[in-house]
Amino acid sequence: MNILFTNLKRAAALLLVMPACFCFTASAHPDDNVFLIDGTETWEFIEPAGTDSAKVKNTITHYYEATRYKENIQPSVIYNNRLRLDKASGKGKARYESASSRNIFHDDNRVCYFDMYLQGPGKKAKVQFERTLTDPAFFARLYLADDYPIRHKELRIVIPEKYKNISVEELNFTSGEGSPISRRIETTPGGGRTYIYTLTNLEGTMNQESESGNPHPHWYQPMLLIKGWFNNVENLYKWHSDISRVDTDIPQADKFLSEEVYKGNGSTLSTNERINKIYSWVQSNIRYIAYEEGESGHRPDKPSEVIRKRYGDCKGMALLLATLLQHEGIKAHMAVIGTRNIPFKISDIPSIAATDHAICVALNGNDTLYLDATNMYIPPTHIPGSIQGKDVMLLSHGDNQACRIHNVPVTSPSTAALDSVSYIYTVAQENNALQGTVKRTLKGDFKEMYITNYTEKGQKYALENMAIDLVPLRRSKIPAEELVSDYNMPDGSAVITAPIINAEAVTDAGESIYIDLNASNGIAIDRINTHDRRSPYKLPGRCRIVRHASLSIPEKAKIAYIPENFSLQTPHAYFCCTFSNPQPGTVIMHKVIEITDPLLQISDMEGWNNAVSQWNNACNRQIEISL
Repeated sequence: MNILFTNLKRAAALLLVMPACFCFTASAHPDDNVFLIDGTETWEFIEPAGTDSAKVKNTITHYYEATRYKENIQPSVIYNNRLRLDKASGKGKARYESASSRNIFHDDNRVCYFDMYLQGPGKKAKVQFERTLTDPAFFARLYLADDYPIRHKELRIVIPEKYKNISVEELNFTSGEGSPISRRIETTPGGGRTYIYTLTNLEGTMNQESESGNPHPHWYQPMLLIKGWFNNVENLYKWHSDISRVDTDIPQADKFLSEEVYKGNGSTLSTNERINKIYSWVQSNIRYIAYEEGESGHRPDKPSEVIRKRYGDCKGMALLLATLLQHEGIKAHMAVIGTRNIPFKISDIPSIAATDHAICVALNGNDTLYLDATNMYIPPTHIPGSIQGKDVMLLSHGDNQACRIHNVPVTSPSTAALDSVSYIYTVAQENNALQGTVKRTLKGDFKEMYITNYTEKGQKYALENMAIDLVPLRRSKIPAEELVSDYNMPDGSAVITAPIINAEAVTDAGESIYIDLNASNGIAIDRINTHDRRSPYKLPGRCRIVRHASLSIPEKAKIAYIPENFSLQTPHAYFCCTFSNPQPGTVIMHKVIEITDPLLQISDMEGWNNAVSQWNNACNRQIEISL
């Protein structure tokens, strides 16, 4: 295990400006060796002498101990242009490295760490760090867990009376006797407050990395939201509008649109056609990158620079889209939004912790389009599932523009993401196989996910993997060279078709044959391993997955047995499997799962596993054909 990388993930989760990547449960794990046996951490609002600007001072003292065997540890903290590292002390020499993730094109995060060797049981180590956050707007959230289990630690947030609007809200706390977190608030005669959180026997995060399907830590990790730096959404709107105010002039914009985007005279195009072409051009020609450096993590690049460089982050792409659409007389705005990784809305908690993404909102007559060009293959009418149900703040850079917040609609699961595969079979008795054609239809988020995966490694890889994903059972043959695909159907879907020979579906029993029409390809809908599970589980998202098979039996054969139908509605999904004989000589199997709530708590998992088992049992039943 790369200990430093694990610690980077913990440290990077501390403040809003850095993403969280770890898990939580409340109690020690039997395999734990190193413990944070004692610690203190303080975050205090201060005004340094000679200034009238607030800062937040952070001090950390941690003591670690090995309890069972020797182990190397690397206690660390993150620092950057806003979060200044003032002091680091511990055994040995402090080391300093970039903390950039391979998923981030560029950021200014760095890590300071100590490489410490605990030589055996009872050996201890101490580290201390001091940092200063120069802009309290970014003091937005704190996670409480550490990489290692915490036996005892005290966390303090000190708020002087001057900042009486600041408050602390707790998320994902367990309550009652035995809770690993307790809180008290102390007040000073001057009206200041200190929030004191005592952590006792709080499980560490390192041993939980192997758990599959973890949702974003915001949904279950105990965390503190620091509220009140922005008194209301209007103040937050002003901050976002000011920081995103850049030069939006695009030199020779008419020529650029005509020659590069429209490929001719755009004056003959309808408004919908111009929106489609501008959106498609940005999707296809601007490479999405993630850029996080100081204020640049919140300030978009100039549209002219995004065009010149041919890459941009979500903010730069959103502002470019809005600028091009505005040039064409279409009302459009760059807008900030929190994805579904964030369990609260901007209007509920006006904080930069409430947003982690930017899109373009375009108003076309009575229609509102929520355009996210970081997705390469979805049409402009599709709303990504990651932002459905959230509120979005439209930014305007003119004078006296009022704050506007829209609620993004929630579509049906089949509109959000559809993966439908249809097999048309006949029985090839000479080789005991089914043969025919297969057609796959992908819409919405599934289209984006699969086509991105197929195309990122080239055409040969794309064809091979498209063919593999059409295989219903292991011993099936789909020649990749005969596969046909169209990513841009009129309804916005992608369609893939191919011939198929399914050699595993037929079992010859002499006077009868047994046929398995089930298909187990695509995203696996499986039982969840609940042994020692300590975190919730996130399903693929709100979606509809369909597998349909139509079988024409030999002319003189008879259908001897068709399995019973099955359906089950649970709090999280609808399961269905039906068998029918709509006309003589034809059998149809129709298999569906529609996920309506993708987040499973640990208490939900037994019910989910039972439902999946019943559904699989129903789908695996075979049809009997008498010859």
